[in-house]
Amino acid sequence: MTSSKDPMSIVLSGDYRFSKRTDVYLTGSFTQNRGGSALSANGYDGSVIAGANQFGAVVVLHHNF
Repeated sequence: MTSSKDPMSIVLSGDYRFSKRTDVYLTGSFTQNRGGSALSANGYDGSVIAGANQFGAVVVLHHNF
């Protein structure tokens, strides 16, 4: 059995240290749904309309006390 669904997902992430105790973590994801696929930025969770694209981003500022 073959499927015409053809999703593509790209994820970029990075971490930047401001000092010994403080850093910021960034991640971004873009998902292009082709052929009626319904892949979301965090997997197949059912929240995306088939064929709709999705973008997600997370920014975390982390400080150790």
